[in-house]
Amino acid sequence: MSLDIRRVRVKPFKQFDQPQSGGSWLAGKKIFAELINRALRALILASAFILPAWVWDFGASSGSGRVLVLTALFGLIVLLWSLSALWLGSPSTLRRPFLTKAALALALLALLSAIFGLDPKVSFGLVATSVFGFLFFAFLINRSYAAGYLKKLLGSFLLGSTVLMLFIVVRFFLNGYEPLAWVARDGWLFIGAVIIFILINLAILESGARRALWTLALAPHFLVLFLWDQTLPWLIILAGSLLVAVFHFIFDKKLRRAKMVYPLQAAALAGLLLFVPIKIFTGSNAPVVSSYSHKDIGQVLKEERLPNLIFGLGAGNSALVMARTNVSFFDPDPSAGAALFASETGTIEKLGTSEFLGQAKLNNIFASILLEGGLLASLGWFILIAALFVLIWGFYRGHWQALKSSRADEEVELGAFLSIALVLFIISLAFTPWSAAVILVLLLLAGVTVTFFGAEAVAPWRSALSRRWELLSPTVRLWSRRALGALAIIVYLAVVVMSARMVLAGREALAALATDAPGLAFNHWEAAERLNPWNDIYRAKREASRLLTLSSSTSLPEQKEIIESANATFSGIARASVNPIAHWLTARLYVSMETFVEGSLILARGAYLKAIELWPANVALSTELARLYRFRLDALASNNLSASDLNQEIQDRLKHALKLSPDYLPARLELAFLMEKLAGLPAAVAELESWEDANPEIRYQLGRLHFNDNKLDIAEEKFKQVLKDVPNHSNAHYSLGVVYFRQKKYKESLKEFETVLEMNPNNEDVKAKIEEVKKKVK
Repeated sequence: MSLDIRRVRVKPFKQFDQPQSGGSWLAGKKIFAELINRALRALILASAFILPAWVWDFGASSGSGRVLVLTALFGLIVLLWSLSALWLGSPSTLRRPFLTKAALALALLALLSAIFGLDPKVSFGLVATSVFGFLFFAFLINRSYAAGYLKKLLGSFLLGSTVLMLFIVVRFFLNGYEPLAWVARDGWLFIGAVIIFILINLAILESGARRALWTLALAPHFLVLFLWDQTLPWLIILAGSLLVAVFHFIFDKKLRRAKMVYPLQAAALAGLLLFVPIKIFTGSNAPVVSSYSHKDIGQVLKEERLPNLIFGLGAGNSALVMARTNVSFFDPDPSAGAALFASETGTIEKLGTSEFLGQAKLNNIFASILLEGGLLASLGWFILIAALFVLIWGFYRGHWQALKSSRADEEVELGAFLSIALVLFIISLAFTPWSAAVILVLLLLAGVTVTFFGAEAVAPWRSALSRRWELLSPTVRLWSRRALGALAIIVYLAVVVMSARMVLAGREALAALATDAPGLAFNHWEAAERLNPWNDIYRAKREASRLLTLSSSTSLPEQKEIIESANATFSGIARASVNPIAHWLTARLYVSMETFVEGSLILARGAYLKAIELWPANVALSTELARLYRFRLDALASNNLSASDLNQEIQDRLKHALKLSPDYLPARLELAFLMEKLAGLPAAVAELESWEDANPEIRYQLGRLHFNDNKLDIAEEKFKQVLKDVPNHSNAHYSLGVVYFRQKKYKESLKEFETVLEMNPNNEDVKAKIEEVKKKVK
């Protein structure tokens, strides 16, 4: 068929004989494109190294440093990728279309879960990292890499993990488990087990110095797993190593001797260390990290009636919701002081929200995806993981013969054992605690594994939107690309700045907790609240430190200013906060304002009731409210609520608390105090009698009840038993002195009172008692 010249436009032919305009711009575009490409390659290697090499926190709460740096790095990679496409016109192709669309959908769902979740303020930092992490995964699987660069990428990740493990070992032997609670909590033991499997196989493929390097890297990983007494990470190593050993034994006869040594030695070492007790070296047990069961998750979904089941609660909110369904022994009353509370209570003065939630039971990753991402995100994750399994299956089908005959390329062998590591990691997710690290390591490992598989389909990005885009005029497209690029820069900078502000706020909060000076603490809390004004705990603590400066010598204008500021803050928390700890703090602060503000106890009661509504299983909340009723019942009674109504209310709450946790002794003690007032001494004694062996404080209160019932011999015996268990129990010494005085054993009474005076030299009541007893002795 002849070519009909008339049907071809003339303009393209003019380009052959006329010089092109904008030649310098085209040359500049090529230079910038190459610079961006090199920067992206360097940033990918840096991200792979920094993701596991977490040895910093910038002085803020645990993990905040890693979240900030990874947000900045992943976001910068995505930003440069976007600018390259928008401003330089770099072609956008999809090497893995299905996985790319799944990752983009999950990034969008993470954003929606934060917007429609329980508390978007809590979700910001983790959501930013998650969204950028999914976009980074989409970027990683759609670029073409040489085998040498892929090995560098894998090596960067393994070196970063080795740095982390060395850091953990050093910190462990210097400080023990206490500053390293995040090791098990964030899933690093499971990650370390998978990395050991990768290191073993990489050492099999390498030789010389590289083999020695990866062999040495195994040592700190094995040591960290040994220091934490957990079984499942060792089972991962055993399963993976035995799988490789069996494969080589059956198929790889020529290289059996060379390749069998690592998997067999690793399996033997894992089996040995699995049964060696950790107490040989440390004398203590590692912190236990448990996971929620599917029954627990179902209970939350049923009882909470989640308003956003489709989009979930938002990142970081699942721990709060799961904690609400569990009985809590967390008591923020630092003034309790008695032996009863010494081993069962903490203090909210030393804990922020994230640190407190870190003490709660940790849910596994599947539970977190369901609660935090909702049904859509769960479906998206299921599709993504299923797609990865399909790719792995297809990869092995295509290369099985080459792998069996030892004729596979090095790139194929790397892809083979990386895919096994990925499968082991995905299986371990059923037992792995939730953390951003687990998600990001999974995405990185999946991305690196997929890149070793080669391209599924190389196709230009030709969506319906892109086709409509091409119909626009060149000028509109040019300025639209510039505007979108500028918007991407603004969004990136805003996210990084906000993440940095949250980290700096965390530093200020820790500095505030470290000082005992109210004025200095107020300055730190004010700075923290200014940097992160969405944190209800910071706002409440700022006012708490300011209220500590109130005294009788404070001028009236200053008192008014402080109280009005506190009341405005507490009112805002009462209206909008969904954090029960914020309401708890507010309640306690209202109690502290009683001297200066009439009606503050009524507001305190309302804050307690709101906290109980948000956290009904927290037995410590009901106990503290009962304590408030016991000491301030007259002030709380009103026309709408009589004293009898309040007593009945708190009696019902305490009985409900003891139904949830029968052995929570502070609640049982408060119920006994209430029964003493409502039903008399025998009812109070009956409430405590069966629990006197559980704690010396219970026995002391029983002795007090018998004393009030004029059963002095029984009271004397109880107090003596208390002092046998707790020799420095000041109240027991004092009460025993009173018993001896009533029994006319004046010398014994004087001895007890003098002992109390030694413990409390400024106690005027004891001094008066001593003088009275001395008169009797004479």
